[in-house]
Amino acid sequence: MRIFNPYRILLTGTALWCMMLIAPPFVSLVENNTHAYSRVITQFFSPVCHQLDDRSFHLFGMKFAVCSRCSGIYFGFFLGVLFYPFRSRKNFSRTVAVWTIGIIPMLTDVALDVFGLHESTLVTRLSTGLLFGIVASIILTPLFLDAVTHLFHHSSTIQGITHESKA
Repeated sequence: MRIFNPYRILLTGTALWCMMLIAPPFVSLVENNTHAYSRVITQFFSPVCHQLDDRSFHLFGMKFAVCSRCSGIYFGFFLGVLFYPFRSRKNFSRTVAVWTIGIIPMLTDVALDVFGLHESTLVTRLSTGLLFGIVASIILTPLFLDAVTHLFHHSSTIQGITHESKA
């Protein structure tokens, strides 16, 4: 039985990250109106998201820890990691093209909103974020798994050499 599994580490980490995104509304239910813990969670995510109230999903009168676009990115990444074992093993050698596919809809949504040609909504932010997150996971998941596997294997090899030299 293999104890160390980089895929499970990544899947568990992304699942926990996504659970933290939606935690503030649930935590606030048991906080007796102090919202102290939900504020701590929200503050934790403030360096990576603007957290504007009107651009965030709400549940039980409390917003998620990040905006709808960031929620889409993170949940899209989680979905990509979740379905990683079922995807084809095609190597994306044209990584720039794949990144472009993921980011163009999001940048278009932002640009159209900024120039007043189309109002960005929670749905457009979520959907463009989801697409970008899925694309990011397609590229980054195999890189992460290879790096962690190599690091673990390299570390075991070094430990094996160290033990042999002491014997």
